[in-house]
Amino acid sequence: MSSQKKYINLESWLIGAKSSTKTTNPNAPDLIARKILKLNSSELISKSKYIYLSRKNLLKLNNLLGKVLAGRPLSAVLKNTEFHNIKLKINPRVLSPRAETEELVEYAIKNIPKNSKVFDIGTGSGAIGLSVAKARPDLNITITDLSNKTLNLAKLNARKNKINSVRFIKSSLFKDIDQKDIKGTYILANLPYVNPNWRGLKHKNLKYEPHSALFAGDNGLQIIKNLLNQITSKKALTKNNWVLLEHDPKQLKTLTDYCSRLNMSTQSISPFVSLVKLK
Repeated sequence: MSSQKKYINLESWLIGAKSSTKTTNPNAPDLIARKILKLNSSELISKSKYIYLSRKNLLKLNNLLGKVLAGRPLSAVLKNTEFHNIKLKINPRVLSPRAETEELVEYAIKNIPKNSKVFDIGTGSGAIGLSVAKARPDLNITITDLSNKTLNLAKLNARKNKINSVRFIKSSLFKDIDQKDIKGTYILANLPYVNPNWRGLKHKNLKYEPHSALFAGDNGLQIIKNLLNQITSKKALTKNNWVLLEHDPKQLKTLTDYCSRLNMSTQSISPFVSLVKLK
C-alpha cells in the first residue's frame, strides 16, 4: 500500500471543478482527470466515487484546472486534442484546430478527385493534411510549414495516427517548391488571418495562443495574399483544380476583389471557408 496520504475522492473533485467551468468548458474536468489518472471514460464514470486522490495527483489536477480557468485552451493544457477522427499532439508553437477547419476538411474529403495531388500549406500540427490523408488514402498529399520544429510535430502526429503516405517539405508557402511539383495540385490552407486591430477582438482569450499562427497584416489577409500571388506566379492553377482557404467572414469581399484581380473567382463554402479557382 502506498504511504502517500489520500485526500478527497475524485467524484468530489469533479463536482467542484465542473461548477467552476460549467459556463466555459464543462467537459474540461473529465478530460483533465482522464489524462492525469489514466482512465477511460467508462472508468471515470464507474470508479470516480471510489478513487481517493493523493496529494501529488490533487496538485496535478488543480494545476491543469487552474490553467483552463486562466484562459488557456484545453487542448494546449492537455497537450493533445482530437480532430476529425485523428489524435493530435499540440504544443505552444501551433494553433489548436477549430471547428471551422473541420468544414474545410470535410469539403476537401468529399470533393477532391481520386488520386489527385494535394498540398496542405502552413500545416501547424498537421490537422488538415493528416485528416484528409486518413479519410482519403488514395490522395498524394504533401504537408508544408516554414518551421522545422513544427514539421517535426506534424511528423510525430502522422506516426501517432499510423499515416505513412504523406510527404513533408519545409517551405515558406510555395516559395521553396518547384513549379512542376504544384502544377494542377489541390491546395488547402488555414493560414494566419486575424487582424489584431479588429474591433471587439478579445485579446485576453488569445493571449495563450501562438500569435504567429493567428495574426497577419493588411486586415489579416497579407499571408493569404502572398500565397495567392505565389500560386499565380507559379501557374499552379488550371481549369480543373482549386484552392480552399479559411478566413474570417468579414474578409470575404476583400478576398473576392483581390482574387478577381488575379483572374480568380471565389465561392463561399461556409462563412469561414472559400474555394478559389481560375475564372
